[in-house]
Amino acid sequence: MPPYRIWLGQVARPGFPRYADPHRPQLLLGTTSDDPVRWMKKLTDGSLDHSKFAQTYGIEPRMDLLETHLDQLPGVYDPDLFETKCGLVYEYIFSRGELVR
Repeated sequence: MPPYRIWLGQVARPGFPRYADPHRPQLLLGTTSDDPVRWMKKLTDGSLDHSKFAQTYGIEPRMDLLETHLDQLPGVYDPDLFETKCGLVYEYIFSRGELVR
């Protein structure tokens, strides 16, 4: 497994204000050296004090959607091009009409 993992989640709380498009979920893209699903759970339950946003609104893992997108982006886990690859994932997901931060 690479030294980092890209994770994709969506804001879990239905009351989150979706100003850009109220009919589409707000996706969150990030990285971790931990298991991505475990990391999102830790962010949400407050066991990591990294994100008040995640504690307030929650993060629902969407690794299924990420895997779908990664199939279109070979070589995403190249550690020498990490920043570029993260940017490619973001740009690709955004170009598919998803709202991602």
